[in-house]
Amino acid sequence: MIISKTPLRVSFAGGGTDLRSFYKNNRYGAVLSTSIDSYIYISVKKQRSLFSDEYRLNYSETERVDDLEKIKNPVMRECLRFLEIDDRLYIGTTADAPAGSGLGSSSSFCVGLLNALYKFKGQVASAGRLAEEAAYIECDYLKRPMGKQDHYAAAYGGI
Repeated sequence: MIISKTPLRVSFAGGGTDLRSFYKNNRYGAVLSTSIDSYIYISVKKQRSLFSDEYRLNYSETERVDDLEKIKNPVMRECLRFLEIDDRLYIGTTADAPAGSGLGSSSSFCVGLLNALYKFKGQVASAGRLAEEAAYIECDYLKRPMGKQDHYAAAYGGI
C-alpha cells in the first residue's frame, strides 16, 4: 500500500495573480503562501480479485465502478487517465480539513493523488512535475476556474 501525505496551505497575498489570464497579460504573477500542519492523505493499493469492482474509491463518497469512464470524481478519473493506469485499484482519502475550507484542499488532493499513483507505477516525480501536472489536470483539462499557487504550495510545501 502506498500512502501520500500532502500539506494544505494558507495564502497571504497575491491571489489572482496565478490565474493564466493575469500572468499572460502582465508577464508575472506573485503569491505569498505557506503550507500548514494539516494534510490530505491518499492511499493506493492494487484491488484484490475478491472484490468484483475494477475501482473502489473512498473520499467524501464511495464509488465502486468497473470502468474508468464511470468514475464520478473528475480528479481521480483524470489522474488515472493521465498516468495511463489500468490496474484494478483501491484509492482512499482522509483529510485534516473539509473540502471547501479555503486551504487549497482540491489541489493538495490532486498533487497527492498523482504522487501516490506515480509511486504505484514505481516512478518518482519531482515536486515541480507534480505541481505542473496537477495544475494542467485541474486548470487546463477540467477547466476549473483556479490558478496554480495551490498546486505549487502542495507539491513543495514551506513558505
